[in-house]
Amino acid sequence: YKNDEGIMVTFMQTGQAPQQLKIEKGKKITAEQLASIRIVQDEGYEPYEWDFDFENTPITETIQIALKPAVAKTFTITYELGEVANAKLYDAEKNETKEFTQRAKYGENVVVGYAEAPLNQHKKFLGWKVKGEDGKEFATNQKYEFTKDITLVAQWRNMTDKEISAAEDAVAAVGEGAAKVCTLVGGESTAAEIARSEAGERTD
Repeated sequence: YKNDEGIMVTFMQTGQAPQQLKIEKGKKITAEQLASIRIVQDEGYEPYEWDFDFENTPITETIQIALKPAVAKTFTITYELGEVANAKLYDAEKNETKEFTQRAKYGENVVVGYAEAPLNQHKKFLGWKVKGEDGKEFATNQKYEFTKDITLVAQWRNMTDKEISAAEDAVAAVGEGAAKVCTLVGGESTAAEIARSEAGERTD
């Protein structure tokens, strides 16, 4: 659409009503004019930008200007082992890791890792609590969506005599050199599974 007042430029954002400016033919859109166009920003994404070179492109015909593809923010999950400083950390795929940070993209569901204590510590891993946010907990093997950087602190409790005995028996069952670490996830001891796994990896 054109008239004596200028050329119509339409600004498009998905989910929002179109907004328009009339620009004199051959002129560029100024910063002041552009400031009158409202962008609805989702806080989980990097600042939206228009897909147009305003600095170098004069307006010569009716056009529509859309936003560039949205870029999701990436947040950092930091793990702290709490009272069992020599515990091992495992990722969501159950692989031991020395990386105490994990990246989480906005809008994606992320499975948090888990920790395990040396058997002689007699500690059972319960899950994670958010540092500085009393009461907020994260369980292992559950998916979560993150909207900010966060620090998760491992939570532990003392093992019962029965749990200690069962874990020690499982380790002893595969003989000297078997697993020295007991994984405790979701309320059940998996020491026997670890012992069997590690025993299978040994060579006679």
